[in-house]
Amino acid sequence: MSAISATARGPAIATSWFACDQSVCGFNVGDVPALPEPCAAGGVLAAWVATSGAALVQCSAEAGPAGDTVAVVFDRRDVHPSRPRLFEIDGGRFIKPFLLPEAAASGVPDRFGPVPLCRQPKPVDAAETTPLVVLVKVPAPDSAAGACYRVLYATTGKKGLSVRTDDGSDEPVAADAQAQTRWAPLLSRLRPLMPR
Repeated sequence: MSAISATARGPAIATSWFACDQSVCGFNVGDVPALPEPCAAGGVLAAWVATSGAALVQCSAEAGPAGDTVAVVFDRRDVHPSRPRLFEIDGGRFIKPFLLPEAAASGVPDRFGPVPLCRQPKPVDAAETTPLVVLVKVPAPDSAAGACYRVLYATTGKKGLSVRTDDGSDEPVAADAQAQTRWAPLLSRLRPLMPR
């Protein structure tokens, strides 16, 4: 479904919505020239979990240092959007949670063919809120394999937004004030399009 969505902070944005699956919803942005940095050039995707505040904006093409993708994960329900806790993930790539078993079995489609996940993804517990899932390509632990995708799980709860890694290591470091400032204009444009 496509729509033209007006926002209070600028011209209307053309969006192409995709169906909500397991409470994960989103849209692709079609009117890229109307968007501010860091997504001023290339494709833009927004996704969120309808049953929580976890949300993501992903910029593709030449957004990241390696010309790949850059994503920001944030709490769209945050009552202090002027100073949000957010995570900037270079190379971050959104995937719907229900596609993880397929990615584990067949790999993640990539430029040069399927790339495996670094480890088996944890099953999503039906009693828990569905996480927002982000993949990040890293060098494979087995150097013969080349690269693999780590899985990050973003959730919100009583303590706010958290991002867990698939190996149980510490969550990524929250973005600094400079990154928050860089993302603020774009998030203020897209956040109103994500129902609370």
